[in-house]
Amino acid sequence: MNRSRARFGHALLAVAAFGLAAIASCTPKFTAHDARVPAHQSQLNRKSLRRIAAAEDTRRLDLAKASLQAALKVGIVTDSHNDYEDFEKVVALMNGHADLDFVLLIGDFTNVGMIWEYDQAWKVMKNVRAPLVTVQGNHDAVGFGKDIYNDMFGATDFGFSVKGVRFVVWANAKLEYERTSHRFDALQRELAKPTDAQKTIVVSHIPPTESESQIYSTAEKNEFHGILKSHNATVSLHGHLHARGRQRVDGIDYVTVQRVRDVNYSILTVKDGAATFEHCTTGGCESTPEPTVSGDKWH
Repeated sequence: MNRSRARFGHALLAVAAFGLAAIASCTPKFTAHDARVPAHQSQLNRKSLRRIAAAEDTRRLDLAKASLQAALKVGIVTDSHNDYEDFEKVVALMNGHADLDFVLLIGDFTNVGMIWEYDQAWKVMKNVRAPLVTVQGNHDAVGFGKDIYNDMFGATDFGFSVKGVRFVVWANAKLEYERTSHRFDALQRELAKPTDAQKTIVVSHIPPTESESQIYSTAEKNEFHGILKSHNATVSLHGHLHARGRQRVDGIDYVTVQRVRDVNYSILTVKDGAATFEHCTTGGCESTPEPTVSGDKWH
């Protein structure tokens, strides 16, 4: 009888141990209130910008290189949200473009700015072969998302130059920052920095064409346009709308890129000062039509 009880007790302990192990294995890596970023995931934009700068230094040192005269090519992806499978397919396709100088992710790679979403997105991002520069979207700035972005990617506003083209990245998620006005002062500070680039492209998640929630008033649209015009910017790149579009206002092209879902991405080419765009999917790439022209200001 005692041996039977002992065996029964051992069996109960084994079941309990198995149950605890199973619970531990199912415990999520991150909690709902977690904002910790592991060291290997920190300051990712800074690391990418170092790679871009190193390539630029190599081109400057070897003046005979044909790449000095080559076109600039940039892969563009936006609004992956939680579409990780399609995001993975896009990355695989972009990796097939061996001539990409870098890749831009123009925000909204999360839905609610949670750390586990940042982690899942990173698991896809890390497979991009070209340097990846990531812009903050409005969904990425929800809740703890602002702090997580700063830890994982670094500053939200910054600039860099590649092959004579300056890119100025600017975070414009006004509502998520509980602001009543846009951060135009931050944009102007970046644009005012000295540069020897011949062309300036501004990159932000939300376009001035946004009308659903009136994020941009008409006055703000024209203020934004005036800032770009005064600094000779000729292209403004965006996501957010989940659809592609291209509109020219007073010589500045406002371009929105289609969301990742259903495997969509774009390629920007700058050659001899002219910017052209291609929309790409699993079937290949096609040129984006010339923009509609909308006069000399926003209405």
